[in-house]
Amino acid sequence: MYLAVNTKPDISHAVTRLSQYNNCYTDHAWKEAKRVLRYLKETQDFKLSFKRVSEHCLIGYVDADWGGDKTDRVSFSGLVFKFGDSVISWTSRKQKCVSLSSTESEYVSNSEPAKEAVYLKSIFAELKILKNQCVLIHTDNQAAEALAKNQKFSHKLKHVDIRYHFIRDTINKNKVDLKYLRTDKNIADFLTKPVCKDKHYFCMKGLGLVPLV
Repeated sequence: MYLAVNTKPDISHAVTRLSQYNNCYTDHAWKEAKRVLRYLKETQDFKLSFKRVSEHCLIGYVDADWGGDKTDRVSFSGLVFKFGDSVISWTSRKQKCVSLSSTESEYVSNSEPAKEAVYLKSIFAELKILKNQCVLIHTDNQAAEALAKNQKFSHKLKHVDIRYHFIRDTINKNKVDLKYLRTDKNIADFLTKPVCKDKHYFCMKGLGLVPLV
């Protein structure tokens, strides 16, 4: 858990799933936990890298699966924030409601980076950085992007809890902006589900997790 929160975003999703079995683990969960340990041993030379940049910009990435937990069909959300070329915040989290479609799952997940963006902007404002900059957040679901930017009532969202409409309010106040990004380019993808090896290492590189020699 310490590694997933502080230095190893590449194991965040695995740790999130395994955390559900802290008090009632099964043989399968135990084997998966040991698999994570083997992975950590194989990637112990990978470290987070931070680079100095001339232009200050805060960019977010958000993704969600749909019904990823087969026990209760609740989806997982993942978000990443980069300041310049350096990752400064990431989360892999299970949603608190069952989504009826992939669009709804993505829309619900969009509220998390909106809240994180407001929080990060307040920190940077104290540092005299990014005072009025609109934070760009990349999402790979165009339908969820359209729903977030459409202030009119939609029958597709009438059952969605009011707290998940926070993304609409932040967009309307020009605090954040959503922009479509293809799934194969979204570095938050591996925070929501298992991905193939090539995609996993692509996301690691996007987050600045590189082997130091």
